[in-house]
Amino acid sequence: MRSCADYGLLSEEIERIETNQYLVIPVNDSISITMIKVEGGTFLMGATEEQGDDAKDDEKPVHQVTLSDYYIAQEQVTVELWDALMTPKPEMRKYSSFAVMIYWDECNTFIRKLNQLTGRKFRLLTEAEWEYAARGGKKSKGHKIAPSPNELGIYGMSNFIADYCSDKYGKYSGTAQTNPQGYTGSSNQRVTRGDAPNRNRVSARNGISMNSSNSWTGFRLAM
Repeated sequence: MRSCADYGLLSEEIERIETNQYLVIPVNDSISITMIKVEGGTFLMGATEEQGDDAKDDEKPVHQVTLSDYYIAQEQVTVELWDALMTPKPEMRKYSSFAVMIYWDECNTFIRKLNQLTGRKFRLLTEAEWEYAARGGKKSKGHKIAPSPNELGIYGMSNFIADYCSDKYGKYSGTAQTNPQGYTGSSNQRVTRGDAPNRNRVSARNGISMNSSNSWTGFRLAM
């Protein structure tokens, strides 16, 4: 996980940023998690104009979402961090430095252990939180695909590793919502966001069975 020092900042700048925007949480002597504060706001979620003809039916209708403040991890959970809390999976390292080849339920088991260790309240991102952060929050410049880092200093929102979200995968509601928790119907699929090359746009969605894992889906922490 990157720390503020990776930006080459002076110590007083690091202190200021970590107080106001960044939260660095130690896991052990060699591993820490950098969380970035996302100021809440209202945005249009889904197939907005910049997505053009690439937008799919499951990204519609565009709808208004309002979110409260939250924290998002600067990077996805790494293999190193996973191994610090869980039984190592050698197959992970065949594909990425990030934790992949995991089931949705395993992500939540990891998070429960992390919360016990740190005393924090980590969780998975909601789909709305993921998209708002990928778009750059209140600093959004309207990118179709999130740069890395993006406007908020978040890495890898549109890379080759998708993020599990907490939401069930299903149809959008067209009504305005505040802090939505996603589809409320029956579904064995969970939303994933941000994988490439055909689903790396900031509004692109995918669903994966809770009984499946693959080499291109990991997860990112929220608080």
